[in-house]
Amino acid sequence: MTEKTIKFKRGENIQLSRHFHLKEFECKCGKCKETIVSAEHLRLLQELREHFDSPVLISSAYRCPAHNIAVGGVTSSQHPKGLATDITVAGVSVKEVWEYCDKIFDGLGKYKNFNHIDSRGEKARWTGSY
Repeated sequence: MTEKTIKFKRGENIQLSRHFHLKEFECKCGKCKETIVSAEHLRLLQELREHFDSPVLISSAYRCPAHNIAVGGVTSSQHPKGLATDITVAGVSVKEVWEYCDKIFDGLGKYKNFNHIDSRGEKARWTGSY
């Protein structure tokens, strides 16, 4: 992987960027001891936040491999690599977020109530069924 990822201890009080805190990226299982975050993915999330001038709400970011399996994540999921987030943007439609993200993110999945965005290093697009 050419992407620079950073490993953090779970529960560290770290402001990763102007608008994002490490806690937003932690695995939802509550058991794993680390969180992996891609520096480039974080930079693009910050760009997204600034573009819409509205909070980017992360429902899922880093997932430990066990949690990824538990929630039905695919084996090629970018979440366990720290390269993906499932997001909404406050006050902005899923469609409008998709259109902007299509310009800056490698992986982009559109679901009914959120978008999956990732920095996998190659273009991928899909529509989900949640």
